[in-house]
Amino acid sequence: MLKPGAATEAVVSAHLYFRSDIEKLGIAPLTSMFYHGKTTQHYVDDFRPEVHDSDGLLIEAANGEQIWRPLNNPQRLAFSVFGINKPRGFGLLQRERNFGRYQDLEAKYQRRPSAWVTPVGDWGSGSVELVEIPSNGEFDDNIVAFWVPSEPATAGSDRYIEYKVSFGEEPALDFLGGRVVFTGIGPGKHRDEGQRRFIVDFAGGELPLLGDTTMVTADVSASSGTVGIPVVERNSLVGGYRVFFEFTPGDEPVADLRLNLRAGDNVISEIWSYQSWKEKY
Repeated sequence: MLKPGAATEAVVSAHLYFRSDIEKLGIAPLTSMFYHGKTTQHYVDDFRPEVHDSDGLLIEAANGEQIWRPLNNPQRLAFSVFGINKPRGFGLLQRERNFGRYQDLEAKYQRRPSAWVTPVGDWGSGSVELVEIPSNGEFDDNIVAFWVPSEPATAGSDRYIEYKVSFGEEPALDFLGGRVVFTGIGPGKHRDEGQRRFIVDFAGGELPLLGDTTMVTADVSASSGTVGIPVVERNSLVGGYRVFFEFTPGDEPVADLRLNLRAGDNVISEIWSYQSWKEKY
């Protein structure tokens, strides 16, 4: 069923009957395109600063926690898995709405809709999975995201699934924390060791209301490698805060990075998540 409006909504319901065991059941699949943008770390011969239909994956957990994962056009096939219990929603979003970041009068990438999945009923435990496929152009849907339930789909069983998909601007969620508005990546001081510097801007929510005496810190972690001491500073140009830190890869070829802002014991931003590959630049 389709509901037109400022955001077009599709209601999807299906009763699945499994004739054989399913190794991986992907529910509510979304596809998009990311050719190059702020996170691209290899040279792209293009007059446009950014070319993408979506620039990030957003996930909302049952406790209201939000995870933002900037998209990338990797040089090799990349998989990311986010374990979530009872998800409130997930989607591929286009947050960058400034024409100057695209400079494309024909494609109008700044107007591309975001896609947001809202589960109906209790989906239980599982994971949102993201697949990023290397692409040499803007005509490939090289981004895929979907929900994988923890409960296996075995032969002879059945499952009823219902969800809503909304296409429009960024979904209106009950989240008071700051959101990620910029991710920048460049060489660190020890470039010969593969070290990279990450710059992340948070804005919106209640961040503009914080006084100058509020001590804002950053929690940064990596699944492998070494993270330098993060630096947090107010960024009045976006009405929020900027965090930058350096990351040196370890023995593992890929590391999952996580970052969020904190004021005392309170988390005041969504979680920034990124997958960093061990490569020489």
